[in-house]
Amino acid sequence: MKKLIITLLLLSINLMASIDKNVENKIESDARTIYQKSRDQKDYIQEQTEAYKNILQKLNNSKLSDKDQKEIIYRLSKMYGGNYVKQNSVVQDEIFSYNKVEQKSSEIFSKLDSENVPLELLNGFKLQAKKLYPDNSLNQKKYIDGSIENYSLIIKYLKENKK
Repeated sequence: MKKLIITLLLLSINLMASIDKNVENKIESDARTIYQKSRDQKDYIQEQTEAYKNILQKLNNSKLSDKDQKEIIYRLSKMYGGNYVKQNSVVQDEIFSYNKVEQKSSEIFSKLDSENVPLELLNGFKLQAKKLYPDNSLNQKKYIDGSIENYSLIIKYLKENKK
């Protein structure tokens, strides 16, 4: 029994070497809560740790900003708690969504010149987006996109209905 505990401890130290201490503590705590047998706990720790490392690797390879990566980690933890296996299964979709929004935002900002959106107004859209969606750049970008589209519609309407 003593040998098994020492082996489990050494394995968990080796696995946890490169992950955040809070994540390590959460995984170990969950293992003890969910499983009674030390072998099951060890398997759980190994599985969750590998999944967490995979999440970090996918995010690092994504070319997203550190801020966007942290937002994804935050969103996934809110959705799936400490289930890093589940988070790992959906992180690529989250990365894809962020990249898609980023691409759409780039298209919108390049379109701004033709739309003649005043810089002060654009800055107002950005400020309002940050107020409405702090720490969520995905929704901020969607808000700015919608605001620019609405601006264009309003200008078009005003031009067509001048009296």
